[in-house]
Amino acid sequence: MSHEVCRLIKTYPSDERFGLCDQLRRSVMSIPINIAEGFGRFSSKEKAHFIQIAFGSLNEVMCELELSFDECYINSEQLSYFEKLIIPLKNN
Repeated sequence: MSHEVCRLIKTYPSDERFGLCDQLRRSVMSIPINIAEGFGRFSSKEKAHFIQIAFGSLNEVMCELELSFDECYINSEQLSYFEKLIIPLKNN
């Protein structure tokens, strides 16, 4: 998903480059990074902590995509596509 989001934000207006684009890129990249870091930890408590951080980043991505839709940077089909990727992850 992170590659797809990074490709998507290349279509955003240039004045969002250091705003919503930057935040969305950081949020989406944070998900796999925190999962990897969590799996590198030895205690279950530490692993759970990093999974929680990744889950928070996933929620951020969804919110930022909704904001992108509200600002007409993405269309309803694009938002729906990412919702179909994100919602099952949030429900696990």
